[in-house]
Amino acid sequence: MTAILSLGMAVVSCSKSDLYEEGAAEKAQQAETVAKYKEAFVKHFGEIAPNQSWDFTQSFGQGARTRGANDPTWTQKQYGQQKNYPHIAQDYEEAMNLAASSDVPVVEWPFEYAEINLYPFYSQAKGKYTYFFLGLNNNELHVNAKDDKYYSLWTKASGTENLNFNTYRHINTYDKSGFQWWIGCAEPNFKNDMSKVTKYNLVNCKCFIVNEHTYVAFDCNDDNDYRDLICWVEDITPSKRYMVEDLGGDSDFDFNDIVFDVRPKSGKKNKYECLVRAMGGTLDFTLKVGNTTWKKSKDFTVTEMYNTKNPDYADVLARFDVDGWVPSQNKVEVTVEGKNGQFILPFPEDGTVPFMMAVSVAKNWSEEFKSVMDLNWFITPDEVDE
Repeated sequence: MTAILSLGMAVVSCSKSDLYEEGAAEKAQQAETVAKYKEAFVKHFGEIAPNQSWDFTQSFGQGARTRGANDPTWTQKQYGQQKNYPHIAQDYEEAMNLAASSDVPVVEWPFEYAEINLYPFYSQAKGKYTYFFLGLNNNELHVNAKDDKYYSLWTKASGTENLNFNTYRHINTYDKSGFQWWIGCAEPNFKNDMSKVTKYNLVNCKCFIVNEHTYVAFDCNDDNDYRDLICWVEDITPSKRYMVEDLGGDSDFDFNDIVFDVRPKSGKKNKYECLVRAMGGTLDFTLKVGNTTWKKSKDFTVTEMYNTKNPDYADVLARFDVDGWVPSQNKVEVTVEGKNGQFILPFPEDGTVPFMMAVSVAKNWSEEFKSVMDLNWFITPDEVDE
């Protein structure tokens, strides 16, 4: 029990700002509902540590981070074995054609605020020996093309096919500010002298998907040819799964009355979407994610439970774009139409009894009447369920 409490959940305090003013009797009933929930929660799980956070997502740990607190990170890593990347050969022809095609639009660089793995995929020669660059502050990825051939993960040299592996970059800018992405090129006498690199602020690129893999193509020397440098991108920007108890009862603690994910919207610059996964409650509610709202009764029968009995963990009940959500801030809120009026449940502060918690999207939610303590998954929140 001590181990469980050291990892706990968070509660919403009962105050005038939380509960709607609809008469003293209703206020008293609402306060009693909240008090019973708190009492039952502590009885079930034990006392809560004052510094207990209810955000169990691995990417953020227990400490909150704010935009601009640290510089972006840029780490060089090894590719690993060639066998791990068979799609490089499979995607090559189509990726090259799309980068060159006038039918593929030029778009804003979609990964300004993101966490990505960036793999050099292709670079073309324009002259005997040319270097192309993609950079962020004082870090850069540079690849070279020689003698009208190209440097790439996938090469066809002298009629033979070859995987040419080197390194990739892990880059994290998702909650930072005050940095500048750039692209550039240098001529054959570069010799690792960055003063000879002509730089341009990175604004535009071509972005396309081949066999579910995302590629970005850059014009590094301002000649409108987006085959100078092509990279394969793995977008691992943090996502979160929120699990909610809706005050419809105070005994099961299965945290599946409302389950919703917030994740990056593929190919969109600093944009997120919400996926409603399960609704195990029988009360109407309104989700507020960032500045965007969605109501259960708009699309579903309020008294019916969805995707909690023999749940399909791949199912998406509803999907909507969200505005104003920042991963580290947990700006989410649920308004529940309770038996005694409306209850507004924001993400809980540390050390309080929670109506809501955040976990990795790899964590499956509970079936009906199966306590999260029985599942043990929030005792080890950074482990992915097998």
